[in-house]
Amino acid sequence: MNVFGAIQTLLKHQNSFIAFRLPGQIDPELFYDGVFVKKKIHDNSLKESLEESFILAPFIDSDSFPELAYVNYKTLDSSDNFKASDTKTSNFQLKLTSPEIIEKEAYLKKTEQLIARMKQAELDKIVFSRVINKDVSLSYDWSAHYARMCEKYPDAFVYFIALGKHHFWMGATPEILVSYTNDVGETMALAGTQSIQNKGDEALIWNQKELDEQAYVRRNVLKTLQDFQVKWLHQGELKTKTAGQVAHLLNHFRFVMSYPNTPLSLARALHPTPAVCGQPKHTAKKLIIESETHQRSYYTGFLGTIDSAGNTRFFVNLRCMQVIRDQAYIYVGGGLTADSNPEKEWEETELKAQTMLAVFSK
Repeated sequence: MNVFGAIQTLLKHQNSFIAFRLPGQIDPELFYDGVFVKKKIHDNSLKESLEESFILAPFIDSDSFPELAYVNYKTLDSSDNFKASDTKTSNFQLKLTSPEIIEKEAYLKKTEQLIARMKQAELDKIVFSRVINKDVSLSYDWSAHYARMCEKYPDAFVYFIALGKHHFWMGATPEILVSYTNDVGETMALAGTQSIQNKGDEALIWNQKELDEQAYVRRNVLKTLQDFQVKWLHQGELKTKTAGQVAHLLNHFRFVMSYPNTPLSLARALHPTPAVCGQPKHTAKKLIIESETHQRSYYTGFLGTIDSAGNTRFFVNLRCMQVIRDQAYIYVGGGLTADSNPEKEWEETELKAQTMLAVFSK
């Protein structure tokens, strides 16, 4: 049985599972018959970094939305005699609350207020998000939906996480938080957005607002890497990266980790980056909590794998949606600076939502 057939069976039996397809890979992988456990986010030990698991971390860790690890799972392979089993019991229950939807008029008003605060030099940047909902039939074929996502976004980390009965997350994120393979680390500074509809790469012109936005992220990532005293740090050239209907500005960083730091401890230190939160981080995070009418939950958190050799691939949870029963909630946001235009920011979130909306069958 292939991954998509197994997903269909697991959904029918309401089992938890995690499917993911790494950027550039053809076939997704599937972890199943495991259990979600809360992580001890202050344990950054080497032992923890070698625990084979899939990590799902929220924007802000809380009792309602804790950092989770999927452990003790089976991996689907061609030799498997796959069979859906009874759902194992997790040691907690996630709060299953539908996020609040903000209308355009209220969004524009809040955006204007945040821009005014930046003009008063209270902060340099804040990422303001909203949620778009879509009605979906309870009989909708989510396995086929995931197959279309994998086909449509070959250069993204495309995932499907079933947390419980009628509750799952799906996404196609372009942004690496931390990758650490064969003792070489990688991260990126990705920010700034513009549409690529009817444009080629050569036609993209970046204005100062996007350049400044990406520079905030780049400086923050660089400082964190320096604080971790990484070795052989290399910063790549600024380039354009496309993701669905939009393009972003990007710098890659490569490095070697210094003992006793681990990739998971670095991921927790980088998170949340200015690309999903703002600058200064603590001020922006406080304003996000005050200003957004929804809780972000696992949107703009991070997720990915740790294997028994310590190889790690974590991605920022962007271009994603949460499905609760017959509703799909698509989370989208944009970086605001003192030069932002509220109407254009609304249009940017509409454009970003197309990454998820474009995959739904007619």
